Order: sequence, then C-alpha cells, then structure tokens
Amino acid sequence: MEENPAENSNTYFNHVDSSNKLEVGEQSRQVYVNIDEPSESSTRVKLINLLPYIKSRKKEKNFKSEYQTLPSGLCSAYDYCLNAVNKPKNRYKGICAFDHSRVKLDIENDDPNSDYINACYITGYGNAENKYIASQGPIDVIIKEFLRLLWVSQTGKIVMLTNLVEMGTEKCFKYWPDSGEEMEFGQISMTLVKEENFSHFTIRTLKISKDECGSRTIKQYHFTSWPDKGVPTDIASLLEFRSRVIKAVSPHPGPMVVHCSAGIGRTGTFIGLDYLIEEARAEGSVDVYECVKQMRYERVNMVQTWEQYVFLHDALAEWYIAGDITFPVTSYQQDYQALLKVNSSSGKSQLQERFEMLNDVCPPQRDTDCTVALSEENKNKNRDLAILASDKVRLCLSKPHTTDYINALFLSTYKKRRAYILTQTPLSNTVTDFWTMVVEQDVTTIVNMDITETGKDIGQYLPAIDDLKCGPYTITKTDETEYENTVYSAVTCSIKSETDENLQRTVKIYQCNFWNPKKVAPTSAGPIFTILEDIKTWSQDHEDGPIVVHCLNGVEKSGVFCVVAAILERLTIEQDVSILQTLVQLRVSRPQIITSFEQLKFCFDAVGEYLDEFAVYANSC
Repeated sequence: MEENPAENSNTYFNHVDSSNKLEVGEQSRQVYVNIDEPSESSTRVKLINLLPYIKSRKKEKNFKSEYQTLPSGLCSAYDYCLNAVNKPKNRYKGICAFDHSRVKLDIENDDPNSDYINACYITGYGNAENKYIASQGPIDVIIKEFLRLLWVSQTGKIVMLTNLVEMGTEKCFKYWPDSGEEMEFGQISMTLVKEENFSHFTIRTLKISKDECGSRTIKQYHFTSWPDKGVPTDIASLLEFRSRVIKAVSPHPGPMVVHCSAGIGRTGTFIGLDYLIEEARAEGSVDVYECVKQMRYERVNMVQTWEQYVFLHDALAEWYIAGDITFPVTSYQQDYQALLKVNSSSGKSQLQERFEMLNDVCPPQRDTDCTVALSEENKNKNRDLAILASDKVRLCLSKPHTTDYINALFLSTYKKRRAYILTQTPLSNTVTDFWTMVVEQDVTTIVNMDITETGKDIGQYLPAIDDLKCGPYTITKTDETEYENTVYSAVTCSIKSETDENLQRTVKIYQCNFWNPKKVAPTSAGPIFTILEDIKTWSQDHEDGPIVVHCLNGVEKSGVFCVVAAILERLTIEQDVSILQTLVQLRVSRPQIITSFEQLKFCFDAVGEYLDEFAVYANSC
C-alpha cells in the first residue's frame, strides 16, 4: 500500500509543500507514540511456539491493536527534509529522512545541501550499525544523487521491491541503463553487464564508475511479485529471493541498499524479515514488535500497514517450517537422514512433524474461492468438486468452446513463471476445451500421468487411427515410440485449425505407465528424470510454452511430477535442495498438491536418487 504513503500514515505532518506553514527549526514534533505499548516479554515468542502464537493472536484479533501501539510518524528531527532546496528530492510528502540516521552524501561544489538524499541507515540484528540503507525509489530529479549514494556507501547489493510502474502510476524511475548502453550523471556512469530473469525476480549485474576513482560491480536484486496493495500471496517466493540475496558474497563492504517506492512499507518488511531470521537463528526466538519499533526510530513508519506486520509473522512461521530446511547438495544425504530420526517424545520424525505443521499453515481451498468452477454451467467440467481451479489462478480460455472455464492452472517454478499447466485428464465433454488450451498457450509438450486408468469418464483426446476432430481443430498422429522398457511411450501429433490456416503445431505427448495405480507413489523416480531430459531436448527445437501435466484428478500424480521437476530445476541452479519451500510455493496455486507423507518422502528420496545417478553433473553446475 504505497501509492500514496502520506495518506496512510498516522503522522500529523502529512504534507511538505509551499502551503505548509512549518519552518525549518520549528520542528513539528506532533508524533504519536502510544504509552500502552506491550512489554518485550509479551511479544517475544520461541520458534517452537510461533505457529500457535500466530493462530491465537489472529483469532483474538490482537495483531491490529498491537500494531497500532507502535511509534508512528516523524519521531525524530528532520530539519534537512524541510529545507526548501531538499523538498523536491522527496518522492512523497511526509516521508522524510531523520537527521540522525540519514545517509550523507559527499558535499559537491561547496553546496551544504548537496549531501541530502531521502535514505536512512538501519541497524541490523546484534546492533550491527548501518547494516542496511532504506531508501525511497529514485525520482527523475535525483538519479544523480542515487548513483552517488551507491558510490559513497560502497554497497555491493541493491534490493529493489517495486516495479517501475504499478497500476498506471510511476513508483520508481529507471536508474539503470538498457543492455549495451551507458548512463552518465556528473562524474558517475553505469552500464548493465548482465541480466538474469527468474520466476519472481530479476538479477542485474551493474558496473558503476566514477571519474579517476575506478569502477565497481554491484548486483541489483529486483523482486517483481510484490503487489502494489498488500503483501505477496506467495511467501515462499520472497523467502527464496531473500536467500538468494543473502547467499551472494559481495566484495564490497558497504551496507545493502533496499528500496521500494516510499522506502518504508515493502522496504521495512524485507529488512525486518532479514533481521528477524538472523535473530531466530541466533536465539531460537523472535520479537517482531521490538524489531519494527526500533526500525521506526531510524526511518518513519517502517512496515507501513498492519497487514505487512501480520505478514512478517506468517513469513517467519513459513521460514521456520519450510525455508529453514534447505540443504546444500554436498551434504544432502546426511541432512536428509537427520530429518528422518524419530523424536522420542512425539514418536514422529522431524520431517513428519514439519510436514504436519506445513499442512496446518497452508490454507485449504474454499468454495468461495472457486465461484466460476462451481457455477451451474461449469460444474460438469470438473471431475472432482473438491479439486478445482480457483478464481484467482485459473487458466481462462480466450476462445471458449462453451465457457472460458477449464479445470487447469499455471504453476511457476524457481526459474520460470508459468512453467507448467496442471490439469485433470479431460472428460468426454472437455476434450475440445483441452485442445483449445493447448493451442492458445503455445503448448508443445504434454505429460499424461494416468495412462493406466480405465473405467472412468476419460475424454479421448488422441487419435487412434483416423484423425481426431475437436471443434475447429484436427489432430493427426504422426509418430509413436516406446521408451525405457515400456514404462512410458511418446506420441507425436500435429494440429491444424479450420479457422486459422497459419496454425501448424507439433505436440509430443508422454504417456506414463510407471506408476502403479494402487500405490501412493512410484517405486523409482528414474522415469521422471528420463522424461525431463527428453523434454529438455524436445523443447530446444520447439516453442517454449508451458508443459501440460495431467492425471485423473489433476493433482495426485501430476502434482508429484511437477514438484520433483521444480526441485531439480532449482537444484541445478542453486546447488541446494529446498523441497518443503518448493511445495509451499506450488500449493499457492493447487493446495491439494502432496497431502500424504508417503508422497513427500518420495520427493526427498527422488533427490537422493538423482544425486546418486547424476553426481558429477550436479556438482559441476
């Protein structure tokens, strides 16, 4: 909620403009600090008790009232912000840098006002001074000052938490050049060396140079999935992002520069999360209230809304349950075995305990989330009314056969947004919808996990001998091959359309029969590895659309396939294994993915099997 932070702030000083009668030195110290703030002992909680603590406070609706007792407004001197020369350097009225914590730039041309920028130092865990710089997103008139900030702070990392434009409003001026170009302001210039795109963030390598002072390389970590209003729906993606930022080693000693638009809401939440995870690791307990309170003494209204305050608690709980169980590939086997040790007091392994906690924090799908799927015209398009495509994540057909609904949704992985389409095996009345989806989404790969299923309402979407006609589409089988001792086969089909003569699509369908339908999980993940490798080869010569994975109900077997694929994708990039976090991330779209411990254990075993089989490959990435 940062489109106009001043409107949402609790400070009395809401405007800094020509009509404001406050003068420098008058110091409007009208600040709200509630004397009824809770004691530290009442807000500090051990990690082991964090989940029930959060549940209790949500049930009693204590978070909002607790948040409202935090220091609010401009609770320190801010003379430099009010200076007439500096006012235009502030993006939002009422969001000022405190005098005592502001970042001071080098004086230029003997101008005493040239050292101002709307950015503050924030103390890290363990009283680590100046660990972070919380800054507003640059506006066009201060790009030079922002580049000076990057230079004088000797930072090696920038964390950007806003998009340049959100809901039609500029949130941050683009302060880096396009590839192959150079941006120059005064004595400082910047070039873009490299850009890597991931599902929820982008990493840019920037080279910044100053006349006669040499050059430095800075990494910019740009999180792109934080909505303009509210908090990320996918906590796991933010935890993954933070992990990537923290894990990177910078050769430069300066603080991490963190900014969003105003530099208080998303910025405060990210810094608070990093601070609290460090506190959790060191002490086994956290105090969110105290953390936010201390940040607010260094920058106005850090963690801007009570929803962000609650989000901090939820993110810590998810980190404790899932994000903290991330293992390097080099020690995976030992770490996994340690998770399987039985806790004598509970009679369960640590992995089973974490899985049960995970099921507790992942919200179930509600009928109110699936109004389109449950409408009278769409009910008969669902095989199982307990497994639906919710309104927020469902895939919509743009040229529907009947309605725009199909029980299908996108799954994003660590590297690729919308990498997979998870769907049910077509019913007899949804075959045309299925092929419409394939055509519209540029699909060239389909994985059928339920070829052995019989006696159900199975929509035959592949031609037998003659061509198959589905609405405007004609499907022709062009090839069929069996692999791996018949554990799966591949059928290649061409698609033509009577309404689009330019459509020429070839699709490869992997038909799997390595999963015994009477078993909860396969006996080996080997066939999955082989299929994934073959898909990689196939995709090199075909359109890079999402991969459709389907099983009877659209989750039981296809969900396992997608989880294993997503885990291995991250493993090859990061050289670590984060199975529970990956599962949480995919459950945002399909809450029913892997609800049995046996299937979860299969995923852990699959990674061990993969590392044993491809040890040289895994260690060389």
